[in-house]
Amino acid sequence: MQAEPNSGVLLAMRLKEKSHNYKKLLAAVLKCTGGQPFLTQKLFQMIVEAPDSPPAGRETEWVEEMVRLRCAHATRNRAC
Repeated sequence: MQAEPNSGVLLAMRLKEKSHNYKKLLAAVLKCTGGQPFLTQKLFQMIVEAPDSPPAGRETEWVEEMVRLRCAHATRNRAC
């Protein structure tokens, strides 16, 4: 069985491409999502598609900032 291109398994594997300290990156994602599968997969996808990578030792802050910016952007674009 081959995994889908955006499956959680492949996205998690691609975290290694973003950071040498991918375990910290993974921990930051799980902290932000509470381990909720859909949110975790979406955040993995945002990370692997990001044009930049987290600075070494600042993986948690980088993920948190990405989430803050994405949420702020989504809120501004929502019609009230």
